[in-house]
Amino acid sequence: MTHQELSVHDAPTTQQLLIHALARDPARFAPHLAQALEGPQRAVELAGQTWAVTALQGNLTPDLPASAEQLNTIARRGAAAVLARNPEHYRLLLPLFNDADESVRESASAVMRHAFALAAFQAEELVQAFVTSQAFPDNVGQLAFALHDATGPLPPAALDACEHIIGQAGSSLSDIRTIHAAHGHYVITAVLRLYRQSQPALRIRCLDIIDSLSRADAQGLNAALEGER
Repeated sequence: MTHQELSVHDAPTTQQLLIHALARDPARFAPHLAQALEGPQRAVELAGQTWAVTALQGNLTPDLPASAEQLNTIARRGAAAVLARNPEHYRLLLPLFNDADESVRESASAVMRHAFALAAFQAEELVQAFVTSQAFPDNVGQLAFALHDATGPLPPAALDACEHIIGQAGSSLSDIRTIHAAHGHYVITAVLRLYRQSQPALRIRCLDIIDSLSRADAQGLNAALEGER
């Protein structure tokens, strides 16, 4: 850790050692993480990952960046990748949805695949933050896949997701040459599930979404509705 060449941090083995050391004695090893965050490019990305693990463990010290947006661009990429795999800590990730760097936004958006595994109020907060962010237009597929991949009852926030996905895709829902056609399939499946599981007030919103899908001539809608009958 005290080697004069910061490239020593450009190795997963060094990263793992530093992660374990920080977990045991944050004050002693925080300066080494601060050094790694100033190292060569690959070392900085690994250091960003280490920072994220340390943040998740609640072991950040005052001499380390207090939030992900205080890291440099390369470190933010590493941090976003780790934070996205820990959706229960999504609030640490929210600022990165509007990051100036496209790759940071893309990495952060991966958290949306787990959105509907969270509690309903958490899913609501996460979905609303995402659909109003800079990350949404280029990463809408992450949210669409979450609708498709959810195994339990969908929370009301899934209706918000459906509405925004339709709004983003528009007429592309009818074009099988585009990825939006697949997104439309996920929305159709989700909205029919939501209709079956919901009370009357939410069922009205489901019907409005189905109307929007019909106006967009979404691929597979008629067949899905016939199946419901």
